[in-house]
Amino acid sequence: MAGGCLSCFFAYTSVVLLGGRLYDVEASRCDGVIYKKVGDAVELPSCAPTEGVTFPQWKYGFNLIIAEKTVYENNQFKGRLDLNPTSFNLTVRQLTRQDSGVFQFISDVNGTQSETVTINLKVYDPITKEPAVTFVSSWDAEKNSCTVSLTCSSTSDSSVTFSWTVRNETTSGSTMVYNVTPQDGDTGFTCTVSNVVSEKSKSITAKCSNTPESPCFVPLVVGVLCGAALIGLPLLLYLFMRSKGCIDRRSAPQRAHQKDSVTQPEAHEHVYASPLPGDDSIYHSIHGANADRYGDDAPLQPIQLGGLEGTSDYEEPDENSQHNNVNPDPAREVQRRQNK
Repeated sequence: MAGGCLSCFFAYTSVVLLGGRLYDVEASRCDGVIYKKVGDAVELPSCAPTEGVTFPQWKYGFNLIIAEKTVYENNQFKGRLDLNPTSFNLTVRQLTRQDSGVFQFISDVNGTQSETVTINLKVYDPITKEPAVTFVSSWDAEKNSCTVSLTCSSTSDSSVTFSWTVRNETTSGSTMVYNVTPQDGDTGFTCTVSNVVSEKSKSITAKCSNTPESPCFVPLVVGVLCGAALIGLPLLLYLFMRSKGCIDRRSAPQRAHQKDSVTQPEAHEHVYASPLPGDDSIYHSIHGANADRYGDDAPLQPIQLGGLEGTSDYEEPDENSQHNNVNPDPAREVQRRQNK
């Protein structure tokens, strides 16, 4: 008897626990988190029975947005809400990031308040651009392989996660360091940036080689050096000749101006090279003698050239010659006229 009661007790307990577990499963079907993208529409389930429901209400946070099938439009969801009159499911259209939050459905079923349904809505911006991938490869002589360092970045404003995929292996994180041997050949790396509503990927290929420079790099270096030589040699030659004075750095107008300025002083030099009359000049001797007798207005006297060298054939001019009457003495002139 005791054993039968004990069996009944365990059976009753199992039924109670099973019933509780079934209730939790039913409740978790409605409660939870819903992820959506900006611009999407979402239908929030009420989990209410189709009959016997009275006083249905939807709340967003602490604000009442629907009560008794009446939609309150004086809120951020104005013009974007639809209520199913049979299931009491709530549809929100044209979602924005500001619509993220907690929604609650409250109702009475057959005169008894039912369990409150709580739904956490999270709205994210979709990822629209591929991630940016950069890498640096360096040769490791000890390991006889290349160490490839990779970095992945995204411009998305939403919270994102990064992952790398290489040879069917996936690792998380925005950076990765991987060893590649020359025997591996071309190795592909794929970075995936994602959030709960979208994802984008970008792939690159890296190749390991212990050659210090690739074949394409040699012609590039040669071309750059040749171009520098073609430009640099003429410039160096010009600077050398200019330093030696072989090149006149002045412009043509400046050279012409200097030529004129040199020619004009030479011409003036011939003019001003003749000495001005001084104390020893013939003019001063003549003028000085007359000045003693007549003052500053004294007439000039005839020049006697007999004492000069090279004048041995000089003849005394005729007294009556017109050439001799150059500034005569006034007293002698008066006497000469009286004698006539």
